[in-house]
Amino acid sequence: RSDAPGLVIGVSLKGQRIYRRGFGLSSIEHGTANTPSTRMRIGSTSKHFACLAVLLLVEDGKLDLNLPLRTWLPELDGVAGEPTLRELMHHSSGLRDPYDLAWLLLCGGYPALLPQGLALELTRRFTSSNFARGERMIYCNNGYHLMSLVVERVSGEPFGTVLNKRILGENLEVSAIGLGCMGMSRGFGPSGAKADMIAVIRDAVERGVTFFDTAEAYGDNEELVGEALAPFTEQVVIATKFGFEI
Repeated sequence: RSDAPGLVIGVSLKGQRIYRRGFGLSSIEHGTANTPSTRMRIGSTSKHFACLAVLLLVEDGKLDLNLPLRTWLPELDGVAGEPTLRELMHHSSGLRDPYDLAWLLLCGGYPALLPQGLALELTRRFTSSNFARGERMIYCNNGYHLMSLVVERVSGEPFGTVLNKRILGENLEVSAIGLGCMGMSRGFGPSGAKADMIAVIRDAVERGVTFFDTAEAYGDNEELVGEALAPFTEQVVIATKFGFEI
């Protein structure tokens, strides 16, 4: 139906996209149709990426999982500033959740996105917790919202931007997720066909990956990666070990 909420379908075969199509509406209110490029709300799947962003900053020496939250969000000067990032990750902070409050005020209706800054302000006003931090576990969306704010404060960039890139060394910027290419020519099992592997690498570039790993020790992997990325040499960074024959 073209007048009902819809979805976007993508089918990939051997590393190549063979079908992409949007069905139905992305907005009933505005009559906007879904297209293959429509961005869908991914809900709590975003929590995995919040953890990854925090851990990458820990690896960079910019965050400490065991310091209290108010280290980076000093406005949380009450009980909400006491939990650590580790406890937020584990849903063991004991923090109350502004999203639960919105749900209660709507008498069970699912809350729309809260206005920017409101969740932090409500959290700042909390005078008590559900339980002593680290003592129990209760699923808490607010913990991950606060983690995203910490990532923004420490990195100096919007959360989405942090997820899209990484800085390696000085002024070397790459995508946050890279592609290791060893198994495409040599690994613990049979390798795929060369044409298929080249298609996989080029599809990764299309999806925003700009960091690729290879090595002379992987057999003809440098040649494979070099051929696949030849059209994109100004857009990507290639890390290689023991050899430079690309």
